[in-house]
Amino acid sequence: MIYTILFVLLIIAIFAGTALTKSSLIWNADGISQHYPALVYWRKILRAWIFYHRSLPSWNWHIGLGQGTIQTFSYYNLGDIFTYPSIFVSQAHLGIYYSIMILVRLYFVGFSFLWAAKRFIPTAKKNSLLIASFTYIFTGYSAYAIFTHPFFLNPLIILPLLAYGLYECLLKNKGWLLALAVAWTIFNNFYFAVLLAFGMFVFWLSLLLSNKHFRVVKNNTKMVISVLIGLLSGSILFLPSFLQLLNSSRTKVPFANGLSFYPLKYYLSLPGVLLTDQNTSYWFKGGFLAISVIAALWTVRRFKKYKSLGYVLIFSSLILLSPIFAAIINDGTSPNNRWSFMLSLPLALATIVFLENLDSVDKKDLHILAILGFVIAIS
Repeated sequence: MIYTILFVLLIIAIFAGTALTKSSLIWNADGISQHYPALVYWRKILRAWIFYHRSLPSWNWHIGLGQGTIQTFSYYNLGDIFTYPSIFVSQAHLGIYYSIMILVRLYFVGFSFLWAAKRFIPTAKKNSLLIASFTYIFTGYSAYAIFTHPFFLNPLIILPLLAYGLYECLLKNKGWLLALAVAWTIFNNFYFAVLLAFGMFVFWLSLLLSNKHFRVVKNNTKMVISVLIGLLSGSILFLPSFLQLLNSSRTKVPFANGLSFYPLKYYLSLPGVLLTDQNTSYWFKGGFLAISVIAALWTVRRFKKYKSLGYVLIFSSLILLSPIFAAIINDGTSPNNRWSFMLSLPLALATIVFLENLDSVDKKDLHILAILGFVIAIS
C-alpha cells in the first residue's frame, strides 16, 4: 500500500505536465509510425475475432510491402498482455489508453520487484525494499522505453519472477513459478526471450559457483524440465517470430560488425553513462541511481559474503567491455548492450543489502567511492 501511494505521487510529479498540456506519451517517431498504428490495427482485428468470431487475417499488404500479420504482431502486440484490454476502449480514447498503459506497466515493474525481493531477502526492512523498488523502476533504460517502445518495459516485470523462479527451483525443487515465467517470457516477445535466457544463464552460473546447495542434480534436472515446459507452452508465438527473424535483413551482417574491441570513446564514457545515460552508443542505457552504483561497489568488496550477487555484477561488467559478447547476445549480429536493462535487478538487490548494513561502511569504502565519483565526473 505504501509503495502504491509513493508510486502515484512520483508519477504525478513526473507526468502531470503531459495531462495538463493535453499531450500523450506517444513518441513522435516509432511511437506514431509503428507502435500506436499497430495498437489501432491490433484492437480492430482482436475485436473482430472475439466479438464477431472472425478469423485473424494472415497477411496485410499495408505492413511494409506486405507482411504476415501473425509474425509481425507477435513482436509488437500479440504477446503484450497490456494491449488486450484495448478491445473495451473506444477508438477515440485509444491514445489515452496507450499512455495510461505505460504507467500501469511501470507500476507492475516495481510491484514485481517488490514481490520477488521480499522472498530473495526475507529479513529486509520495508524501507529498504521500497527504496530499492524505485531504483529498479527508474533507470536510463526505463526512461527511454517509456517514450519510445513501451512494450520494452514488460521484460522488467518478468525478470524478477524469472530470477526468483530459478532460485526457488534450485533451492526448494519447486518448478511451477519458473515454468510459468518462462512461458510468459516466450509468449511476450522472442527478442527479449533471448536476452532474458542469457541473463538467467549468468544468474544460474553465479548460483552454482557461489553455493553447493544450488548444485543438487535433482533440483537442476527439475529446472531443465520446468524451462522446457515453459518453452513449449509459449512456442505458439515464439516459432513464427523466430522463423521471421531467420529471414530478416538484420541477420545478414558480419559478426559483431567485425569489431574485437569498442572504439576508445565507448570505454572513456562508460563510467559516466552509469549515472547519466548521455551516451547511447551500442545501446547501453545506464542512468542508474547513484545509491545503486554505490551499493554494487560495496557488495563486490564483500565478495565472500555476497558471492552470487558478486559473480553476477563481475560477469556483467566483463560483458559490457567486449563487443563479442554483446554480439553473441544479439543473435550474433551487431554489438548491442540492450541486455544491460537486466543489471537493474542485481543493482536493486545490492541496494537492499547495502541499506540493511549501513553501519558496516568504513573509510576504505568512502575512499573507493570518492575515486569512483572522480572517475565518473571526468568521464
